[in-house]
Amino acid sequence: MRSSLRTSALLTMACFLFVTGLRAQHLVKSTFLRTYAKTEIGVFVPIPGFVKYDVDVYKLEYATPNVQGKPDTASGLLAVPVVKNLSFPLLVYQ
Repeated sequence: MRSSLRTSALLTMACFLFVTGLRAQHLVKSTFLRTYAKTEIGVFVPIPGFVKYDVDVYKLEYATPNVQGKPDTASGLLAVPVVKNLSFPLLVYQ
């Protein structure tokens, strides 16, 4: 029982920190970099038939607190498959 309560409390705290952390971040700038053709990507992933779509690549800059809690700017990359009428799951690498 005690272990279950501790697990619930930790999950609740983790969810609270995650949600409040998301609110502390906001997009500052997004920049379209380029479109990579599937043939270009295939050079780096040499598995026949694995790469099926071209990919648009964006640089994202966002405001976020640093480890001391002070405002800072961070950046990341967003890669979006170029295809219509399909949806894809979200994949995040940190």
